Amino acid sequence: MVKPILLFFSLQNLSWFLLVVLVFLVAWLLWLYWRKTDNPRKIKILLNGMLLLWLAAYLWDPTWEVSEQPQKLLLLGNELSQSQGDSLRSHYRLPAFTQAKYNNKNDSLILMGRDFDPAMLYASSPVHTRWIPIPQEDSLDFITWKSVLAPDEKQVLDLKLNVGQESWLYLTWEDENLDRVSLSVGYQEVRFEFAPKAKGRNRFEVKREGNTLADIRFYVQPSQPFSIQFLLPYPDFESRQLATWLVQQGLKVQFESQVSENVGIRTDINQPDNPTLLITNPTFANSNLVKALLEQGHSVFFYGFQNPNQAIQSINTALDLQWELSVVDDESSSGESVSTGPFRLKDKPYQWSIHGDKVAFQRSGSGKVGLSLYQETFPWKIEGDSLRYDAFWSEVLIQLRKPPSHQVALQAPVFPKTKIELEIYSDSLAAEALSIGNDTVYFSPDWLNPHKQASTWIPDQSGWVKVAEEMEIYVEESEAYASHQQSSILAHTLQEISIHQTAETKTLTRRLPDAFWWISFLVVLSLLWLEPKIRP
Repeated sequence: MVKPILLFFSLQNLSWFLLVVLVFLVAWLLWLYWRKTDNPRKIKILLNGMLLLWLAAYLWDPTWEVSEQPQKLLLLGNELSQSQGDSLRSHYRLPAFTQAKYNNKNDSLILMGRDFDPAMLYASSPVHTRWIPIPQEDSLDFITWKSVLAPDEKQVLDLKLNVGQESWLYLTWEDENLDRVSLSVGYQEVRFEFAPKAKGRNRFEVKREGNTLADIRFYVQPSQPFSIQFLLPYPDFESRQLATWLVQQGLKVQFESQVSENVGIRTDINQPDNPTLLITNPTFANSNLVKALLEQGHSVFFYGFQNPNQAIQSINTALDLQWELSVVDDESSSGESVSTGPFRLKDKPYQWSIHGDKVAFQRSGSGKVGLSLYQETFPWKIEGDSLRYDAFWSEVLIQLRKPPSHQVALQAPVFPKTKIELEIYSDSLAAEALSIGNDTVYFSPDWLNPHKQASTWIPDQSGWVKVAEEMEIYVEESEAYASHQQSSILAHTLQEISIHQTAETKTLTRRLPDAFWWISFLVVLSLLWLEPKIRP
């Protein structure tokens, strides 16, 4: 019984209880005021009522909310000098603070520079943030590339740097200059696109005026076993030239010609395994071998169309596909030894093409189907343009090659003790768990793409780190690419802070100051003390 009574007389309930009592007392004083006829008694009652009203207001402690525009401030990064801070303050005509001297909250902050303490930014709870990087002269400001490449994929390297004087930027491999870009004074954005030099680990360098600006390390996944089978009604010069070229690339080739209904000629080169790619013509589109390979997730490529319309119709009927041809007037190809005539493949959202819609590909179940409108390509080689021939068939093979069982999407550079977003693309639809270094990382499937899975990972050491014995990821030293690290950390911090920013105005709770209460209390007491002394 004691506990409910103590709970009732807590500070908040006691205040409300006193307020109710004071309201009754004020009502009682008003009743007395109207009953009294002499003025002195009325004045005393009125003053006592004022004291009770003051006490009621003090217990109530009225508050109200006001909205106002937050104060705009410049917050300076730790890397900026005193002179740079003074220059920014005079340019923007705003108050500027270093992080050590800033302890406000709910301001509109303009962040100048990169080196900021995330904990300080979280604690300041800014209602609005704007980030203006201040690149240092002759320094690498930003860099990114792919940490893991699929087989036959090209590397794309993006850099941003502030150039103080004109110079050249070189991409090198083992002291060999592969590419170069001229740099003019100012903020420059540069992109290099290049092919890896080997499967597995790769290392390139970016140099400027003899100094190494960036050390680029990445991993190229090994190609899946690629065994090719030709299935044709009879051998021709085009197929023999292509088979010879494939063997020169180190691939396993099986050549089979169906000279009659029950008679075939077969030639094996490099001890071929079960085929993963079948090269054939539309005559065999309905064969059991074509359908079996596609069901196993392999690829089929059709070429050598004598009648493109009839060939496309045969492939569509046999494999339930939707290829369509269009007739165009292409004068640019007139007179060339290799052409597709007036035919092109129509664009479809589920198909992709190369060589100006003359070669296209489409998924069929878990496999791929490709076709070429070129009747023959060997004239390129005969005319001495072997580079064009090599590039054409290399690109076709890239499109038809089965991808690795796991593909990693990860942007480099990667740093230790820093959380990174990791994505994998897998044949499996079940949630994956991969061993990365000494850790086991669990992935969650994506709702839209079941073959895509995502997770986070925090590397604990520098150097090459194995991923499920299939590939490797290179983790940089902790002090590498300082400007890029600061930019990445700050961008992540601002992204998380922005989630909690609801408006560019701040709402403040106002209440009467303590001085008001003390002064008003003294005034009422003074009147009560003076009233009997000045009464006539």
